[in-house]
Amino acid sequence: MQKIVNKKITDLIPYVNNPRNNTQSAIDKVASSIKNFGFQNPILIDEKNEIICGHTRFLAGQKLNLKEIPCIVVKDLTPAQIKAYRIADNKVAEFSEWNPEILETELSYLKELDFELEKTEFDTSEIDRLIQENIDYEPEIERREGEGIRDYIEEKTEYDNKKEAYTNDRSEANTEEKEERPYEETKFSPNTNPDIEHKEVTAEDIQIREEERAETFNRKPQLVMTMCPECGAEFEVGGK
Repeated sequence: MQKIVNKKITDLIPYVNNPRNNTQSAIDKVASSIKNFGFQNPILIDEKNEIICGHTRFLAGQKLNLKEIPCIVVKDLTPAQIKAYRIADNKVAEFSEWNPEILETELSYLKELDFELEKTEFDTSEIDRLIQENIDYEPEIERREGEGIRDYIEEKTEYDNKKEAYTNDRSEANTEEKEERPYEETKFSPNTNPDIEHKEVTAEDIQIREEERAETFNRKPQLVMTMCPECGAEFEVGGK
């Protein structure tokens, strides 16, 4: 883990070709944050005390008349990597966005604690817009209309309505079908013969079937006359 060291602010050297403009408004907000919460994010410098990342914090420290500020000395990057990292560090911050609902929840929690919300560096007008007794999402939808949020909500609502209507229609159709064709319980019993398409078996059918079975099992084998191929004598086979 890289060690944090305190450096005299007068010993630090701003990078002359810093590609990021530090507006006075940005410096003022960072200075306010440092004043409220302390210098929690160290400045990255090389071994010659030239600033790699943290120019706005450096200028905010000057505004607050700080004598020393925390720094991390970067020793494992080449000069080319340092130049690239300066650009990347500023660029990646542009890819993140606020989640309005979660932000509103966090600000509301701080408000309940009587915390000074201005210390979050949001303007009062922004805080008033984000925090409301009854959350109204319409202003946020209008603000982000260019991103297609409104179209999405309208399409989603239309889809949900159609889905609900379809489900209701199917439910009503199933109910009507059940009413037209009441459920008949099928009972499996000896009175149902699967060989004659579920027709009811009569006493006569049962008697005929029993006679056929008795004839099959009780019938004596037929005798067959045959001749011996050696002596030519004839005799019966198949009987007991």
